[in-house]
Amino acid sequence: MRFWPAIILITGGIAAFWGCGSSDLSAAKELNSAQPSQPSLLVSWESAGTTALRLDTNLPTFGTVAALPESEAFSAVAMHQLAQQLVTKLLPSDPILTAIVVGQVEPLLKDLVAAPTRFVAATLSNEVSWALGLKLTDDRAGIWKSNLWLASNSEIKLQQKGSWITLRTVTTNRLTSRLISELDSTNAPITQSLFQADLVPNNWPTKWRQSSLASIDRISISLTGKGDELRPRIVVKTINSLKIPYVPWQIPTNAIREPLIGFTAFQGFEPLLAKTKLSESLGLTKLPSQMILWHQALSPFSVTATFPMGEVERSMDQFVSKILPSLKSELPAATPGNLQYNTNTHRLNWAGLPIVVPFMGPANTGNLLELGLFPLELPSGKPGPIELFAQVTSSTNLLYYDWEITQDRLAQWRPISQLYGMLANKGLHEGSVVSEMWLKAIQPKLGNSGTKVTQTATNEFTFTRSAPIGFTAFELVALARWVEPFPDLHSTRTNRATQLPLPLPVIPPTDQPK
Repeated sequence: MRFWPAIILITGGIAAFWGCGSSDLSAAKELNSAQPSQPSLLVSWESAGTTALRLDTNLPTFGTVAALPESEAFSAVAMHQLAQQLVTKLLPSDPILTAIVVGQVEPLLKDLVAAPTRFVAATLSNEVSWALGLKLTDDRAGIWKSNLWLASNSEIKLQQKGSWITLRTVTTNRLTSRLISELDSTNAPITQSLFQADLVPNNWPTKWRQSSLASIDRISISLTGKGDELRPRIVVKTINSLKIPYVPWQIPTNAIREPLIGFTAFQGFEPLLAKTKLSESLGLTKLPSQMILWHQALSPFSVTATFPMGEVERSMDQFVSKILPSLKSELPAATPGNLQYNTNTHRLNWAGLPIVVPFMGPANTGNLLELGLFPLELPSGKPGPIELFAQVTSSTNLLYYDWEITQDRLAQWRPISQLYGMLANKGLHEGSVVSEMWLKAIQPKLGNSGTKVTQTATNEFTFTRSAPIGFTAFELVALARWVEPFPDLHSTRTNRATQLPLPLPVIPPTDQPK
């Protein structure tokens, strides 16, 4: 019955930890060893559960959105998709067992999200132990006992005391034993937040850590609610100090005009660009170190971004001659439109697409590279609010800032995602799709959201956000597209670089794209 270990891995949320049990001592030996009596924490969390969020009177918008029939339907589809994805990764070549395990796992995942839970995983003497506790009603606890009865007789221990059901490894250590003891002695969640968690990648064996986690020491996550807003906070501590090359913000205030519905500022990515092949190919002496992005309520595609950088015109010439051919070769053969490069204005337009005209080139003012989906002749409307820009320029340790009217920005990201699907040779959803109905239903109920990432110490970065349901418009659309992706269209790729040689011919002055 090899699908029982798969159920254990998924429902416990500890696939990585299970792989480092007694059957994988080589990986366990890579763990940072502590004193024999002091286990090393790997992961812990405490959650009040989404049911508590829905009933929280301090979060009326979240409760209203969660109670929508469209939200209930979307949640059911999302849980099935999550179970399907997790099980497929564990049982990739056995469709019959996959279907069985998905049916066993799906109701357990629902409880992990909705119910109060506590979890801890730690290592002691090269052995990983973990314990999971859920506060469940008797009928939900019965489902856990039924779905895990065989596994609980062999691999793990499953027991119930009061309203808490616990699932744990046979071996224990001080941290896991303490959690079990606390659950045995109380009938209420211990967490003071809606959610809090600690991850310690520095204690994980090398094979657990992806390259992106190699430099991370600890990640602390918390979620609170205040003033009808969910407020997540994430603190990331790195093993070594990081020196971020902060530069003065260059906000094109003359170009950013009302009606403004979104504004984003981001800097500190120059060292990452310097390591890419793009940087080598362009041969630039000055790479962009920051981005300013803004959305206007003029059309679904009124989105513009600027990047301060030197040698913008030469950069465009280099991009068109050295980078663009390889990008073209990756496009599906059926991709619509054609690329037009004006060698006089050093501006690249993607003409012939429905509605939009994506463009890239020097901005009208300043040494800025400008990108967008729909070019405007001249800035119009009142200038953007100075108070908004001051939120960025007044800070000395700000890496990322984002403000948006989420419901208005959602009205933009939905068609933009459809445009992306079309260019990626995807089919659009037809008829009544659960994810689309959900986005339409929640859109009028969303307010403003604000997000910041700051460097709070030489080895510490802090993410904070205030939003009625915790997500931005982009994240909501991305979630919807993951739950119900656009269908693939059968297509073939061809090397189009040979069909469209570059540099492109110069367009006569009277027909120059702007």
